[in-house]
Amino acid sequence: MLTPVPAASLGRLAAERLLRALETGAIPVGSRLVEARLAASLGVSRGPVRDALQYLEQQGLVRRLPHRGSFAATLAPEELVDIFILRADLEALAARLAVVRRAIHGRDLAALRECVAAMARAVRARRFDELLDLDIAFHRLLAERSGHRRLVVILDGLRAHTRIAIALANKNARALAGVVETHRNLVAAIESEDMRRVDLESKQHVLETLDYLGLDTPTLAADGRALTSPCARPPRRRQSGVATDPGDAPRAPPSPRGRDRRPQRRRQERRDRSNVARSSSGKVDRLSDSSRIEPGLR
Repeated sequence: MLTPVPAASLGRLAAERLLRALETGAIPVGSRLVEARLAASLGVSRGPVRDALQYLEQQGLVRRLPHRGSFAATLAPEELVDIFILRADLEALAARLAVVRRAIHGRDLAALRECVAAMARAVRARRFDELLDLDIAFHRLLAERSGHRRLVVILDGLRAHTRIAIALANKNARALAGVVETHRNLVAAIESEDMRRVDLESKQHVLETLDYLGLDTPTLAADGRALTSPCARPPRRRQSGVATDPGDAPRAPPSPRGRDRRPQRRRQERRDRSNVARSSSGKVDRLSDSSRIEPGLR
């Protein structure tokens, strides 16, 4: 149940306690959130509770209905799939950044392996809340090693939705064992420093969680293909005469003095022939002086 919070940072701490209660099911999905009751349970005034509810509403975890109050949000399957697709792409980005910036060291790999081993023990003991805590710790370590602070904040918000969805699902130990295996594969990919493998294993891990949850939507198959298919090679670009693709030679901009004047001369010759033809037919008596000017001297 909810426990009182210390006096400092009451709004933030109240939000953390409420979020934990939503994740564990202590506050059921769809239940009404009464400020006075929550304040009494947390041992704070209604102000911090109001701030906490506002924060959770911004995260999509609480919904405020006019003249009815606040309720723990019920997420539709389409919303959950959208969240998982977005999370898969961002988790893969975090893992790639951590690898390419060489921010994953030996102690980090050891921590990730130990986290996976603890996940396996939690599945065998059917300690599912512990498994969720370990999953969050695993991915948060990768996000922090990416060095992208904004990415860490965004992923924290998405993981809250993920945890609530998993907490509401049936606890299938066999399916969860498969989720543990995908974490193990991701650690091996990170250790190999193969960027394509890191990207694929990271995305595949998140997508397989959708199978565990039994979520399916009309667009899920297409979304999964868009997420995991290799990207087309972008067009090559040059900047300041320097090639950006291997095998391309630098190309200097054309000089005005050395510009090819042959197209200009051909156009002038055609105009000259046209003037001569018209003159011979009696329509024009003589060529204008300007038409006799040699190309390039105008």
